[in-house]
Amino acid sequence: AIPGTILMYLRLLFWPADLHYYRSVDILKPFLPSFFLFLSAGCALTAVWLTMTRRYRDRVLFGLAWSFLGLLPALNIVPLINEYSFVLAAEHFLYFPFFGLLLVFITAGGWLLRPLLRSVRPALCTAFALAAVVAFSSVTVMQNTFWRNEVPLFERTLTFEPGLGRVHILLAKAYAMKFRLEEALAEYTTALQIMEDYVKKAHPEKARNVYLQFMKSIHFDRGQCYVALGDLPRANEEYLKALDECRRCVNARSNLYGFS
Repeated sequence: AIPGTILMYLRLLFWPADLHYYRSVDILKPFLPSFFLFLSAGCALTAVWLTMTRRYRDRVLFGLAWSFLGLLPALNIVPLINEYSFVLAAEHFLYFPFFGLLLVFITAGGWLLRPLLRSVRPALCTAFALAAVVAFSSVTVMQNTFWRNEVPLFERTLTFEPGLGRVHILLAKAYAMKFRLEEALAEYTTALQIMEDYVKKAHPEKARNVYLQFMKSIHFDRGQCYVALGDLPRANEEYLKALDECRRCVNARSNLYGFS
């Protein structure tokens, strides 16, 4: 999955309009298309590099070395697993290696476009730079609107990571805090289905226990939502299911006895 991850990082360098919380890479997705695309990009860069003068070549090599060393901790060679096959790929890992990537593309672009750049008027370059500033500034303003509270933050995350169960849980908790309880229950239901699927597919007992703990928490939180809605029988059903998943769930046991 590393070639696909690098290509994703490169795309973010040019147009970071889809930044979001909990960005993940599903390592079970087909990897050959991204591998061949990465290989093609590497061959194209090599072909351009071979035509360069020594000074330009040295800049490209320095930029590649910088970005490679900076990306090593962010490539998840030892993966940081969000859940099941989803591996963390956070954008904030990229601040340091981006300098090297920028140097590579500025150098390669400057070499390829040098005949054109000689004939371009300074005013046109200034206009292009201003347009880039306006475009990226608008993206920044748009991105900041999603951080005003947890509901828009996790709603946006789910548009890009719909398969992440823990994001559905986080959005459900955010809905519950806003007393949007029906929406919270719907998100908990989706998260529960995802976690149940993981339990069926996960073979190591340690991994199964992680998802069973998630299921226990979901049932308990659903019970809390039903209590807030005044539906105590449904709340008790959820507390009992939480106890089925974990007999040591003290909160579920005490709440169950409190309403029985």
